[in-house]
Amino acid sequence: MTGAGAAHRLSLLPRWMHRAWARSGGYFWLPCNLCGREHGGHEWNGASIPTDVPGVGKGICRLCASHPEVAGSGDGPRIVNTRPL
Repeated sequence: MTGAGAAHRLSLLPRWMHRAWARSGGYFWLPCNLCGREHGGHEWNGASIPTDVPGVGKGICRLCASHPEVAGSGDGPRIVNTRPL
């Protein structure tokens, strides 16, 4: 599986499978800094929200990164860094 289709199919897997994959591959498994949903480093797309330290952000999950308010169309936090998938 490659490309955006692969990423979509992987997101449909149960969370326990993502957790097992993250732990077996040495990726982090942490709660999102906005919604609290646990996600792994293998899923992270580079999106983050600002902190008090210039140039440093807190990582957020893909669901929060795709939310319109987070992405910048509302009054919510803004994404400060994204890495292409």
